[in-house]
Order: sequence, then C-alpha cells, then structure tokens
Amino acid sequence: MTSDPMVKAEAVHKRFGRLEVLRGIDLEVAPKEVLCLIGPSGSGKSTFLRCINHLEKIDAGKLSVDGELVGYRERGDKLYELPDREVCRKRSEIGMVFQHFNLFPHMTALENVIEAPVHVKEESKSTAEERGRALLARVGLADKVDSYPRQLSGGQQQRVAIARALAMEPKLMLFDEPTSALDPELVGDVLDAMRVLAEDGMTMIVVTHEMGFAREVGDTLMFMDAGIIVEAGTPRDVLTRPITDRVKETLFGILGSRVPDARVLDLYAGSGAIGIEALSRGAERATFVERGAPALSALRANLDRTRLVDRATVIAGDVVTFLGRDGARGHDLAILDPPYEERAILAPLQRLAEQMEPGGTVVVKHFWRTPVPEPAGLVQVRIRRFGETTLTFLERRVPDAREPSE
Repeated sequence: MTSDPMVKAEAVHKRFGRLEVLRGIDLEVAPKEVLCLIGPSGSGKSTFLRCINHLEKIDAGKLSVDGELVGYRERGDKLYELPDREVCRKRSEIGMVFQHFNLFPHMTALENVIEAPVHVKEESKSTAEERGRALLARVGLADKVDSYPRQLSGGQQQRVAIARALAMEPKLMLFDEPTSALDPELVGDVLDAMRVLAEDGMTMIVVTHEMGFAREVGDTLMFMDAGIIVEAGTPRDVLTRPITDRVKETLFGILGSRVPDARVLDLYAGSGAIGIEALSRGAERATFVERGAPALSALRANLDRTRLVDRATVIAGDVVTFLGRDGARGHDLAILDPPYEERAILAPLQRLAEQMEPGGTVVVKHFWRTPVPEPAGLVQVRIRRFGETTLTFLERRVPDAREPSE
C-alpha cells in the first residue's frame, strides 16, 4: 500500500435539520484496501458513503478521493462547490452498488451495463458491449446477457448492478448493504463476486451485515454508532471481543444472579473479554477455548493483568474437538461466540445440549439474522439485538417424561 490514501475523511460532519448524522469522521483508505463498516441502523454508515460521491453534501470537514476534494475546489482557506458537470465527471470515477438494484426494467442485462459508458463516456457501442460481456462473465452471468431484470433472481440482478458500476472503470467501489434485500440463499453469489473484486485489487468501502465476509475479505473493520467511529482495527481484532460495553452490560444484566459461583465455558474465546467479565462478577471458574495463537496470547495477557488466572483454565484447541471429549460437563453457563457463519455453531450446540445439566444457560453471540437452531434439549428463552450484534439465550431443559413423544 502507498502512503497516499485513496479516500481521506477529515472531521466530516453532516446534519439533516437538527439531526447531526455524522459528527466528525476521520479515516483513510489506502489503494487496494477493503474497508468494512458496521454498526446499528441510523449510525451514519450509508450517509457517509453517499457523501463520498457527493450524493449528499457535507456540512463541515473535507472528503477527498485519490487526492482530489469531493464536490469542491479549495482556494486559500475556502471551499467552493464545483459545477454539476464537474461533479458528475468525478462521480463517474466512483462506482456505487445500493441495497436495491435499480436496473432499467425495459433493458437486458447487457443493455443496463453499457448504458452509462455509451451515453456518459461516449464510448462506441461495440467497445462497450465487448467490455460489458466480459464484466457479466466476471460476475458469473455470461449466460444472462440477453435476460431482462424480471427474468433474473435478486442475486443475479445485484450482480448485474455490480457489473454496471464496473463498466465505468471506477477507481473506487462503494457497497451499501448489497445483500440486505436478498433471500439468504442468494447472498453467496453476490459476496463471491465482491471477493473477486477484492482479489483483483479494487479499493472498496463496504457497509455490510455479513460478518464472515468482513472477517475474510476486509483489511479494516470500523464500528460506527451515533455518527462517530467507535472502534476500528483488523476484522479479527474487532470481532473477537464485545464491540461495545452495552452488549457486555446487557448480557450480564440479563444473566444476573446466575453468574456468581457459576462455572462458565467461554467458547471461541478470542481475547477472553466475556469470560473474564464473568470472573470479575463472581463466577467460580471459567474455561476458555480458543485455537488462534494471537488470540491465545492476548487472552493469557488479559488474565494475568486482571489477576484472575487462578480461577481460569485455558484450552488451546478446536471447540468441536473439546466438546467431543465431554468438555461441557459440569458447567452452568456457556458463551458461544462463533467466529464465522451460522453453520459453525451447529455441532457445538448439539454437544452442549447433550452435556450441560438441566437449568444451564447457553448464550450465542452472533451477527446473522436467522434464528439460532434449537437442538433437542435447548429452548430459546430470550433475544436481544444491538445493531449488528444479537444475543440469543437458550436454556437446557429435559422433556417432561409424561408428554407423548412425536
């Protein structure tokens, strides 16, 4: 990465009437970097994206793309807004993909892709068609060039929208929750197309709910709330601990009297924030299970610093393997904070349902929207949501022997 950022925001403010949506955003995105933005609804993520290509005008601060101010020209210490024609020219260098596809319904996939190059950049139709076919093939739609939007699934329409944005040969791509309007089974193909762009070196800023994608593809993850950047770092660093104190406080507020003297199992422990909090609130013991070497190092350092190591057991290894050896037996409370997508919790939940005593509690901290599976013996009793984070509480119960089995 070079020292000159592709995107630079300096004390960016934006308000709508009395509502201040952005309250001093400072960040830099290097060329070829993938920045993922997460945070609760209303935190300013989408507004910030729209400011980058001047769909919204900022009220204070500076925004630049590839060294040039967005929407303004600087003379001395004053900023002067550019004419619409100049704004449109610079906007054409920034591709944007929205939640909804906004394809022209009367045009085929190929016609949607070549519309802007032909009429805005004044390319020849033959040149635009050649590149348009290549772009549709790049997003896995080589066989759909003559299909109309109504003949395509939501995921296919979103991939046409990606190809359409790429047709203008942008230096930067902005994605505003590109999978949020899709059925779950259609999300994967869109994310695959975005992965290819990242691998090819496209600079990207992605507002997303897809934590697995952010962890795998993102170089930087930023958590926004109330118009400011609350936390920033590598995706692994940000996601392996509670993102905000309010998540942690609510978790233990709900558990309440069950924490003192409990035997706690912190699975996929990361740096151990949840289990250490339980120990500080009076848990009898905590067992931490984590496989990653950097996280284990941070976990042990945190235990040493808090002087709770005498009540802690650290297991360096795989969670499923640990539970396969009846590791959950004797624990009252299990915290499951899976690092990837939903399927990562299926086997651990089944093991916990078999091994924990009746009355025990399992808490799943996750980022996907679909309900947590309930294997026989675990019953969902409560859900709490905080923007992108969800806490699902399950209780270990034994079926009443008097009830007829199905």
